[in-house]
Amino acid sequence: MTCCLVALAQSYQRREIIAHGIECMADCAQVDSWQMRLTLLRLLQRVLFRNFFLNQKHSDQIETIVITMLDDQRIEVRECAGRTLSGLFRCKVIPPSGTKREMFSENYQKATTDVEKHAAILGLEALIGSAPYE
Repeated sequence: MTCCLVALAQSYQRREIIAHGIECMADCAQVDSWQMRLTLLRLLQRVLFRNFFLNQKHSDQIETIVITMLDDQRIEVRECAGRTLSGLFRCKVIPPSGTKREMFSENYQKATTDVEKHAAILGLEALIGSAPYE
């Protein structure tokens, strides 16, 4: 699976291939290996920005993958998901909005574990990082 994702990340793809690749990434986001999830996020960044205009159509799926990974048990995966989310906000693949800010604020207030609090803070940090002067 990793070889497939590396090849996908290094090339320009047709719309159908991108759709299949994002489905594979969603499957890989559920694996037990945190190293695989971290690698997936790094490859996801390359695939998204290499094929930027094709990926805007899949923004909901991409958002689900990245926001889910904000809650990962490994700090390395959470931090990489936060950086990825910030880039997605910056490029408007996922539009930053007050709704997202409210969602992350509510998640922080409802959080019962340190992981949940950290995920909410990373989400807020991604929003701030996407438009620091607004």
